[in-house]
Amino acid sequence: MSSYTRRAALAALLTGSTWWVIDSDAFESLEAGRSTDVSVTKDTAALLGIDGINPTQVPSAPHEIGLTNNLESSLRIIIKSRNDRFNFSRSGTDTDPTDPLTIESLPSGNTEQISVSTTQTGQVSDVIIIECESVQNAETIEVVRQLTIQSQAQTQFGRCLFVADKDLRTVAPTGSANDVQTTIIKQNIGNIRAIGASEVDFDGDDASDAVFLKGNGNNISLVDTNDTNRRKISTSQRARTSTTHLASGTFNQSDPSVFFINRSKGNNKSKIYALNKNGDVNLVGSSDNYENNPQSIAGIGDIDGDGQNELVYTVGGDTDNGEKVRYLDPKEDDSEIESNKIEVETDSDSHSYGGIGSGNSIGRPAEFNVGDNGGIDSVPIVDKQGKIFLIGPEATDQYPDLEESGVREQLIQKNSNREAVKSPVCPTDIDGDGNPEVVYIRNGGEEELQAVGTSGNFTTLKTSEGESIPANKNQGVTSLR
Repeated sequence: MSSYTRRAALAALLTGSTWWVIDSDAFESLEAGRSTDVSVTKDTAALLGIDGINPTQVPSAPHEIGLTNNLESSLRIIIKSRNDRFNFSRSGTDTDPTDPLTIESLPSGNTEQISVSTTQTGQVSDVIIIECESVQNAETIEVVRQLTIQSQAQTQFGRCLFVADKDLRTVAPTGSANDVQTTIIKQNIGNIRAIGASEVDFDGDDASDAVFLKGNGNNISLVDTNDTNRRKISTSQRARTSTTHLASGTFNQSDPSVFFINRSKGNNKSKIYALNKNGDVNLVGSSDNYENNPQSIAGIGDIDGDGQNELVYTVGGDTDNGEKVRYLDPKEDDSEIESNKIEVETDSDSHSYGGIGSGNSIGRPAEFNVGDNGGIDSVPIVDKQGKIFLIGPEATDQYPDLEESGVREQLIQKNSNREAVKSPVCPTDIDGDGNPEVVYIRNGGEEELQAVGTSGNFTTLKTSEGESIPANKNQGVTSLR
């Protein structure tokens, strides 16, 4: 096309011709007349200029995009989300976000700023469809763009982190367990020894960093979707790398840190340490207060309803009772932090909780709001038989019903054909119905991601193409908020 004008381009579209303009950022495909696809990027002469959509970036929600009318006539614009995951509003107005959003008239040469938001959690991705109609001649064009944003909604649930082959991946809720979104954070990352429940943005780029361990435990690795380069924080305490789980967060007024178990050596038993982004390593509490050798960090949450977050971890057990769950209460004097128990008597007939299946078959504490767990965090675990329980200690007097019930336990997954691998699990609202589930790896047959709700209903997670989602059982699946 030797001579280019907006009118000539539109005429080419309406006659079914195909054209390309090369620059930095506008739209991927465009349809006009008889659905002719046109691949376009940003150009000052593009029919519709689009700013703020970059496929290599994941901005925070709400996110602004700019629409510029480069035609010689006014445009009526309808912007919508293909799978209803985004809402739109005109920036600078008091109107509530809607989907779709209609702009009745955008004059030639004018730019409209559109705020894109979501009610979903974690990373949310969808196709934005922009339909444009010339006010003067009623001809239409359609622009299709893919956008991913990081929801900043105040929620305890988000994505799940897991390993498949040698890739570090996430699965995000989309409103249906049969249409979950999978994302590769880091490809071909090699031998990942352990992953961790992650909720800290260590590098300040509006995306929580996935925490994982490689090699011999001399450093802890971080990576996120905005910067796929692996970042390593060296630690003077070598981390345990076998059958373990880590967690990031803040406990007892600490800096945002990665909490991990160090390696035992000789008569020196393992301890719990906190590693901040600067590489400072601090012992958590007094090692004299740990019962047996700590195995894994489950995560941080208020599991007794006292308004303060506890640090939940596991300790090694014996052949009769298996590994146990413990927690540390925050104290003004760090040396006074003591270990507390969460355990009940074993009852094999009714499958009552009698210990976790392995040192890392545990998940981050979360609020499930069901049964005896009402309104405070519970700890999801996999027991020795591959059953999934929600457990917690006796609650404070703020929850008198729970206080009377003593230790809380609820069996939510007991189907013998759907038993879980004895590895980490992830609490999340995977189907977006407001009721949380526990995502786990199925034991036996295909090792794939499954979810079980608090009512005991379970489902196999699938992509929009109807494919199940394989996962490596050794690392399990954990939380990434």
